[in-house]
Amino acid sequence: MPGVKANTQGKGKEKEKVGGGGAAGIKERKGGGDKVMCTVCRSEFNAKAARKQLQDHVDSKHSKLSIKECFPDYTHDLGA
Repeated sequence: MPGVKANTQGKGKEKEKVGGGGAAGIKERKGGGDKVMCTVCRSEFNAKAARKQLQDHVDSKHSKLSIKECFPDYTHDLGA
């Protein structure tokens, strides 16, 4: 059945477009980019992480510390 084979080949090409990108796009696909690290427990977060996400981490893991003590390198929206 030649029609079936043609349809199968078309689906394969669609998958390549969705998940492709080669070596050039690997950083974006893996969530790459700059990271900010908690100086207490060494957990890494995306540098573009919302302040609320970092604050939640501090509140749940290091309740006696401030966000500036845990993330001294993060200055995006701390009003530093």
